[in-house]
Amino acid sequence: MTFKTVIRHNLIYIYTTSLLFISTISLSQNTPKYSEKVLNEKTIEELALMRNEILAKKGYVFTNSKYSNYFERQKWYKPASSNNTITLDANENTLVDLIKKVETKKKGIRPSKYIL
Repeated sequence: MTFKTVIRHNLIYIYTTSLLFISTISLSQNTPKYSEKVLNEKTIEELALMRNEILAKKGYVFTNSKYSNYFERQKWYKPASSNNTITLDANENTLVDLIKKVETKKKGIRPSKYIL
């Protein structure tokens, strides 16, 4: 699936190539609040893109060609000199963790903290 990102009024709008609206991520300091219920409505691909977009807006340099190619085409993306300098605030960490949790459930994988 190919995605298109449009930035308007400090928001990132994510669409599929068929222009089906997927999600919005704020570029402001305030990370959007998503509920697990809302995230459960997303596909695994949409969740992964949402999670990686949080990192991309911080300048994360992706080693995965799918994401590096995608984000390098975005006008707003400015890669950092090193991923070691990237930090997420508490809200961003919480959102990334929640997205990972929903992704894990959708993939049918038990989180590693529960594996004995």
